[in-house]
Amino acid sequence: MVLEPELPNSLADRMADAVFQVYERDKILAQNKAAKPVTRTSGVEEWTVLASILMIHDNKVKPLTLTTGVKCMPDETLKNSRGRIVHDMHAEILSIRAFQRFIIQDMDFLRVLEKTQEGLKVKDGIEFALYISELPCGDASIKDAERWEYGFGIVDGKSKRVRLSESVLLRGRSDVGDLGKVRTKPGRGDSFVSLSKSCSDKLVKIQKVGLFNGVVSQFVSQKHLKYLVLPHVPGSSESINRCFTRLKGERMTILTTSRDFVHRRKDGKLPCNISMIYLVDQQLELLCKGIKNGTKGVSDKNSSMVSRYNLTKAIEKHLNREKLELATKSYYQLKKNGNRYEQVEKSKAELGNWVPTYRDDFSL
Repeated sequence: MVLEPELPNSLADRMADAVFQVYERDKILAQNKAAKPVTRTSGVEEWTVLASILMIHDNKVKPLTLTTGVKCMPDETLKNSRGRIVHDMHAEILSIRAFQRFIIQDMDFLRVLEKTQEGLKVKDGIEFALYISELPCGDASIKDAERWEYGFGIVDGKSKRVRLSESVLLRGRSDVGDLGKVRTKPGRGDSFVSLSKSCSDKLVKIQKVGLFNGVVSQFVSQKHLKYLVLPHVPGSSESINRCFTRLKGERMTILTTSRDFVHRRKDGKLPCNISMIYLVDQQLELLCKGIKNGTKGVSDKNSSMVSRYNLTKAIEKHLNREKLELATKSYYQLKKNGNRYEQVEKSKAELGNWVPTYRDDFSL
């Protein structure tokens, strides 16, 4: 179900307020100044995007993850990643990855999950929402592209299509007249190409196939997002509805909030280079260039807790405690074993021109 995104909603405001309360008052965040945008020595302020997965239960809303980020690594970096580099550091995608980590940890604690004869599932009565402080990049916000220039490519009428074999993939916010199409992440016209798809495209796919990724979904019954909470942007209704009705099937309810994020994008601000991942009340991590902030080089030690490698290792450790083993040590083969993989591939085919990124495979 897609509600009228032009009208701010009281439930959406409650969720935004809950997220802001953690962001502005949490003691762990307050102790790490690098976790938030700063004013640079030049006097220029930074901006970022904030996202959160919230749990809704008994009419209460609780943020489980808080993430920020506006960066994405070039496709070329995946050739040396071996699952250790986080390719997409946009806030909403980081929140979904952080949520995988939360669910893996809950396999031991069973606060949100419960055991059944078929395996693990989310307890009855629990729903999840995704809050984002900006409209997701890509089709949902393409009509808004001309408002911004820095960091998102210059919309100058020239095509910035990426040609790969027989496929043509729209890059970022170029070709704004082509609506309902798969796009890469935004980026400056002179930047290295990233084939990571826009957040709009990824969220359409997640709406269809569910929240849990290919490995997690083999151990936990799939769960879909109940709500997507976006900022109130006048005139955005048509783009949002077009974007999220591209695939038939599951529909999340889209709500808009009148609440503004304190570090939102404004004219004259520059994008923050740091991405934040916070499992609320548990663990805080900062990323830069796909690895832990302040580190150099691709290694296990420098790898994020939400990297493909560390998420899969966390599942392996849980299974070992249960005296079980993964079916294979190859990440790619493990991902292909699940039912979700086939559903994801069908969704990509339906959306069209989903040019794959470099295969980030590794062995455990």
